[in-house]
Amino acid sequence: IQVPEAWQITTGNPDIVIAVMDDGFDLGHPALSDVKIHPERYDFEGEDRDPQAEGNDWHGTPVASIALASGENSAMSGIAPGCTFLPIRISYKAAPQVELLKGFQYISPLCDIVNCSFGSPPTTVDLIHPQFRKAVTKLIETGGRRGKGLVIVASASNDDAPTFLSKDK
Repeated sequence: IQVPEAWQITTGNPDIVIAVMDDGFDLGHPALSDVKIHPERYDFEGEDRDPQAEGNDWHGTPVASIALASGENSAMSGIAPGCTFLPIRISYKAAPQVELLKGFQYISPLCDIVNCSFGSPPTTVDLIHPQFRKAVTKLIETGGRRGKGLVIVASASNDDAPTFLSKDK
């Protein structure tokens, strides 16, 4: 994705907020220790402001590092280390679409971009409820901190499967 070339233009800006919606985060990890953390971080599991990893739910840490690692205290630099990080802990393994929508609605006025690095096993049936799709489409078009749209970066899982969030469906 030509990140070194992009860094010649910018490494990000603290006014740009990138949310990562995933399981737990190790906010003390060397790759994230110098990253500016948004004060509205949230844990939908514990219903508090502590999205720290618990047990084996550490996937959010490497995902956030790819986007935001500062490179100051680790050998890794993320794509946009100068941006602000909004960690959102959510159980994507068991979260129904209603819970995911609550997460999107919570973060939309707080961030510019959200990364969702989770997915479901491929299926030939579109399991996304039409109302969920409609609500997420509205956030994509008019959400975000500035009301000009929320950029959602979504994983297609590791199955090379198609997604069903296009406006054509």
